Amino acid sequence: MIKQDQARIFFSYARLDGEQAEKVFMALQTAGLKVYRDTDEILPAEDWRGRLEGLINKADGVVFLMSPNSVLSEVCSWEVDLAIQANKRIVPLIIEDVAKTKTPPGIERLNYIFATPGHDFQAAIDLVYQSCTTDI
Repeated sequence: MIKQDQARIFFSYARLDGEQAEKVFMALQTAGLKVYRDTDEILPAEDWRGRLEGLINKADGVVFLMSPNSVLSEVCSWEVDLAIQANKRIVPLIIEDVAKTKTPPGIERLNYIFATPGHDFQAAIDLVYQSCTTDI
C-alpha cells in the first residue's frame, strides 16, 4: 500500500560524509522524495536546532545515512532521538560499515539498507524509496 507519491523525509547525515551524502541526497530527490536537509532548510542566524526539530516533525520519516562518522556525531544522535520520540519511521542507509556496538539505540532493531561499495547503489535507493512510501 503506497502512502503518497512524494513522501517527505528528513535526511540525517554527518557533514564529514559530504560527498557520499550529496550523492544520496540527489538520488533520493530524483527518485521522487521531498528531502529536507539542513544545508537547504536553515536560514542564517536561525535557531538551527529548533528548525531541525520542526523539519523532523513535519517529515513522514527519517533517512539516517549510517557511517562511522554519523554514529559518532552528537547532532545525528540527537536527530535520531527526536525521530524516535516523534514515532517517525527511520530508514537506516549504510554507506560504510559500522561496528555493531556503535549503532545508535533504536536503530539496531531495524532492517538496514546497504549502499556500501560492492552493493548496487540504485537498488539501495529504490529500497529507500519503497521504505519511505509504503505503509508497513
